[in-house]
Amino acid sequence: MVEKGLQTQHLREQKQAQPMKANLQTSSSSANRSIIESSKFDASAELKRLGIVPDVLSSTFTAQGSLIIDFGKSDVFENLSAPLLYPHHVKKAPKVFFNFWDGRKLSGSEKFALVMLDPDAPSRSSPANRSFLHYLIGNVGMNWNENENLWQLNMDKKSGDELVEFMGGRPPQNTGKHRYVFFLFCFNDKKQWILEHNSKNRSKFNLEKFMRENRLDFPIGTAMFESEHL
Repeated sequence: MVEKGLQTQHLREQKQAQPMKANLQTSSSSANRSIIESSKFDASAELKRLGIVPDVLSSTFTAQGSLIIDFGKSDVFENLSAPLLYPHHVKKAPKVFFNFWDGRKLSGSEKFALVMLDPDAPSRSSPANRSFLHYLIGNVGMNWNENENLWQLNMDKKSGDELVEFMGGRPPQNTGKHRYVFFLFCFNDKKQWILEHNSKNRSKFNLEKFMRENRLDFPIGTAMFESEHL
């Protein structure tokens, strides 16, 4: 069954889906084991339940770990827990962490790409601009964060390619809730990106086309939050 929160109690109850930041801010090995145990989830089922399949992807995939998105303060979530975060919570690019469920260590040669998109533009009932690209960074690495006891994505512009600069979630008025979905990709060789979009041209981004053109395998992790106009 799917687990959305970081606490073992939530795994048992399968109810609450918004982890507390305190769960991430520890370096003890026992705490890290707890995260591993409570974070495994059935990505295939959740992708379908949330409509990401078929709205963004035509088929499901198996996640390899937990993708943790940290917008600061209490606005921390993982995987497809889909908390409701308002626009003023998500103005700036988040910190991004990853927890490999198999406990693997990275060699340093691995490269990563992170995509954030909104499939509900301008609204979920009329998504003429599906998908709206909010962020795309590639050819970046990961560093081990001792304080969080997690791998952290290096999002420094100088370390990789910021192909589309970050734009926070800002749903238009009277368009209901929007889904904002992150996808994390892993690959071995530095890529020369094929991309029709940029920071001034974000609409109608096709994730599967981007994956095909750049020879990306399925994501290793995914996360989602919802937002709506205040």
